[in-house]
Amino acid sequence: MLIRITNGSVSAGGKNILSRFSLTIKEGEKVGVVGPNGSGKTSLCRVLSGEWELDADDKRQGPGIEYARSFSAWVLPQTYVFDAGLTVEAWLGALREGEEFRVRKEDGQAGVWGKPAVELAAREKKLKKLARRLGCLSFLEMPEQKARTMSSLSGGEQIRLRLLEAFLRQPELLILDEPTNHLDHEGLQALESLIREYPGAVLTVSHDRFFLDQTAKAILECRNGTVSRYPGNYTAYKKEREKRLAAQWKAYEAQQEKICQTEGLIERFKRRPNKAAMTRAKRSELKRLQLVEKPFEEDKKPRLMAGEAPARGSKWVWQAEDLLVGYDRPLAKVNLRIKRGQKIGVLGANGSGKSTLLKTIVGALPPLGGKVIPGERIEIGYFAQTAEDADGKEKDSEEKADQEEKITQEEKTTQEKKATQEKKTTVFSSFREAFPAMTEQEIRKRLGAFLFSGRDTAKPVSALSGGERVRLSLALLLTRNPNFLVLDEPTNHMDLEMMESLEEMLKSYEGTLLFVSHDRYFLKQVADSLAVFGEDEKNEVRVYPFGYEFYLTHRQELAEEDKISRVQRENEALLADLKAVPKKESHELPVSWQEESRAWELSHLAGKIAKAAEAWESAAEEEEVRGWMDSLSEQERFTMGNDRDWISETVPTALDPDLPGLLEAWTNACLKWYEAYEEG
Repeated sequence: MLIRITNGSVSAGGKNILSRFSLTIKEGEKVGVVGPNGSGKTSLCRVLSGEWELDADDKRQGPGIEYARSFSAWVLPQTYVFDAGLTVEAWLGALREGEEFRVRKEDGQAGVWGKPAVELAAREKKLKKLARRLGCLSFLEMPEQKARTMSSLSGGEQIRLRLLEAFLRQPELLILDEPTNHLDHEGLQALESLIREYPGAVLTVSHDRFFLDQTAKAILECRNGTVSRYPGNYTAYKKEREKRLAAQWKAYEAQQEKICQTEGLIERFKRRPNKAAMTRAKRSELKRLQLVEKPFEEDKKPRLMAGEAPARGSKWVWQAEDLLVGYDRPLAKVNLRIKRGQKIGVLGANGSGKSTLLKTIVGALPPLGGKVIPGERIEIGYFAQTAEDADGKEKDSEEKADQEEKITQEEKTTQEKKATQEKKTTVFSSFREAFPAMTEQEIRKRLGAFLFSGRDTAKPVSALSGGERVRLSLALLLTRNPNFLVLDEPTNHMDLEMMESLEEMLKSYEGTLLFVSHDRYFLKQVADSLAVFGEDEKNEVRVYPFGYEFYLTHRQELAEEDKISRVQRENEALLADLKAVPKKESHELPVSWQEESRAWELSHLAGKIAKAAEAWESAAEEEEVRGWMDSLSEQERFTMGNDRDWISETVPTALDPDLPGLLEAWTNACLKWYEAYEEG
């Protein structure tokens, strides 16, 4: 046990934040903290670090908080301000010596410091190792970087240096409040590995669900004034929370029904003398009853509804050969084929051209070169980022300035009129204007599917929050029932519950989906293929026919030198084999990138065949199973590989109950590979 709180309460400014909660954090444990904004997550961090004390409580036995004999804590706050003029070199110098330097938090409180500094030589070696992993080694080695002031650094640079400080100090309890803000994919992966390797306990407040999946072994949820503990990572927490909530609703409703029945009996027989004993017993029963707490209505998960299935379009929704996308200059080269029903996530660094590609697909930007083949009977639904988000992520400052100069006075006037009109437009009237043929009841039902009900429908559009604007845009978009959705950062401004609802809706969506998102958990849940920008110097888009988790595994394999050559040789051999096979006539574009993309897909499916075969062979290695297989005739062996009914009826499940399922999985994997091969 590192720290234990029993019946603790926290308040500030006369307002209760957390009431009578209990928790334990063990030595070396990795814990995530989740909860709605304002639920007490930061307050909990301050209590655990020793910055705040628990409220006095006459009913509690003892102080309410216990520490291990050797205990130290250090907090990385979500927001902080550096003194003006503090240089990187001065900040690093103080960090090397292990002394407190001139940093003041936003709230003005002093930090809680950990163990004394280790020897300078060892500290310097560790400092460089950590800086290399976090991608900020240049601040230790380059004079021009050392001379910069801490306040002039970008958000990503500041958080990397602050994380460097956090892991160098090594307290028994390291508390990180939203450490993933401003970090790119590489920075996030470095932080995840550092947390997993950290010898002490780490408590992390984060809205990044994939990050919590990778790092947390337990989750603390702050909600409705209390703290609840769940075992496992974020995905395990989500499943367990839904089970607990469903069980609580069931118990509450059953108890309320019982109470109503008992009160009905009392009311019915209270005036009958011969039933007096019974009514007294029932009243006593109600008084002794331990009431099940009613779950909060806000705990009911919101559900977004996509509507009817869209019309089927052509097999190939959109194709591009050597397409150049950009504004005044090419940002990326794209070779891409989008098949009906695919859900493709788009990855890449800021400014690599992701949003620009989406604008080119929907016709908002003309291509700078190459060939585009749009599909037939394709209805596109496009969700764009807000103007300020899109500009900051896709254009450098000079390009943005050039675009602003091109805006004519007439266009500016049009934009001003649009802004004025928006102030008068309500949620309901915006829908009425977009769909005049719909009745009022139909409009209200459709808005209700996107969680606009009652007074919400009368809100001015200009007064909506960021998340509400996203919901309204999606409602307008999906009511048109497009069969090709193109979404640019749809999860921006959404809380966790709304993001999860959007994930479920998009997974069940029966059309084709292409989307950009920085939310890795969202990518993992929705995407079945990936289009990745910036993996080479030419910024050519590479397509992977598998999901995000498999992509991460693939990247790790390529990063290992002893595996790079093997993977390249396998891919080259696969391409050579494919080119050597006579192909049927095709009206598709005969270009090499199609073969390469197909090679990736076949390689991925071949891997599934190998796994299924290995599972079957492992089970079939048992002596009894081998004896049974040896007894089969040649005809029976052929039938075993082609007739699923024969498999389920004939394979001796008494020898191994899993054999029929394993053999069927192997057969299905082979059929999928053959189907993909035939489509090429």
